[in-house]
Amino acid sequence: MPRKTPNRTVGANENLARRIEMERKSRGWSIEGLANRMTAAGCPMNGSAIYRIEDPEIRRKVDADELVTMATLFEMSVADLLTPPEAAHDSEVRKLFRRWQKLDGQHRRLRAEAGAAWDDMVAFADASGNQALGTLRELLHDNEKAYRPHDPSIVDTLLEVSLVRDLPTQSHAERERERRRNGED
Repeated sequence: MPRKTPNRTVGANENLARRIEMERKSRGWSIEGLANRMTAAGCPMNGSAIYRIEDPEIRRKVDADELVTMATLFEMSVADLLTPPEAAHDSEVRKLFRRWQKLDGQHRRLRAEAGAAWDDMVAFADASGNQALGTLRELLHDNEKAYRPHDPSIVDTLLEVSLVRDLPTQSHAERERERRRNGED
């Protein structure tokens, strides 16, 4: 007569089943969709097997081949797939926060570089006279739609500089259209 396995307190099978369900649903996959992906990946499964894995009343165990294939399909390690869903959310938030910190640092460095380039450009145009300021104003005016959503002050600052210098307010395109209307080539 086979011995009865004593109740275990580790909970890895429970964590795995809940995590499989969480990962499947987070990707918008149906039970049949996961089963089809498993089969296509070389580990044939049908939807009822996935259902029994996820159902806490039935709780079918996952074998090693299924575990490795699911981890591959979910693009994570086996260890991550065995992590309880609650800890997975915490881990994901931490990972996303670190990504945001990295990108925010890059953004700050790039803003500083862009600010320095802006200062260099304005200083050069200012030292070079009205023609250079007019060219700078024209470039920003022609590209205003690209700059204004990101930093409205760029265009406003240039308008202030050009108004102080009493520069023409037409863009290059507007001047070209006016020249053509007047028959100038």
